[in-house]
Amino acid sequence: MIIINNRLVLILLILIFWNRPSMAEEDNFAYSVDAGISGIDIALDQLPPQSEEFNNAEQYFIKIIQNCSSLTKEQCANAYYGEGRARNDNENDWNGAITYLEKAFELNPSCSECLVHKSYSLYNLARYDEALAEVDQALKVDPSNAHALSNKGLYYFHGFEKTDESGNRIWIKDAGEALKFFTKATDCDPNFGDAWWLQGEALEALGRKEEAADAYLKANNCEQGVSEQKIEQSV
Repeated sequence: MIIINNRLVLILLILIFWNRPSMAEEDNFAYSVDAGISGIDIALDQLPPQSEEFNNAEQYFIKIIQNCSSLTKEQCANAYYGEGRARNDNENDWNGAITYLEKAFELNPSCSECLVHKSYSLYNLARYDEALAEVDQALKVDPSNAHALSNKGLYYFHGFEKTDESGNRIWIKDAGEALKFFTKATDCDPNFGDAWWLQGEALEALGRKEEAADAYLKANNCEQGVSEQKIEQSV
């Protein structure tokens, strides 16, 4: 009888352990790897860089990565993506970010955002050719990725170095070309406040003050307070 009871206890323990939620499923963080790429983006966008909350998010992603063997490929890819984003936004650790984002894309080849953030890291390392190649690859994966379009416009707006037909390295900076990409970004996502704001910056640089003011107002409607100072300067 004792043996039977012990066996029953063992079976019950196995069933409890087998049905126990994974670490990723147990968490209730807004940036949970079960929230998907968009959920992680929304959550991390709310965290101030170098804050305790952002540091906690990094610790969470690292913990998930260390336990990837017991999780799904998607959960692991999301954790690598989250840590890559955190390295970019919280630490300005561009090389570290690239490592994590490459692993995320390896696990999830449909993750165009992995390529967008990798491109951003490369741009900050002045590896301009690679940055442009990555953002173009992101647009091949997802042609309607507003973030990729906005970042490509940002590169044209702030400038980058490229090789011309004669083999010389030249500096490219073109507000008009930047505006095209910012406009495409807001066409794809009319609620993308940052793209409207950047569109206003480009229009202002081109001397189109009234249109710039309108773009800043649209940005302000998407994200309160994002461009009030710019609106005053443009009116």
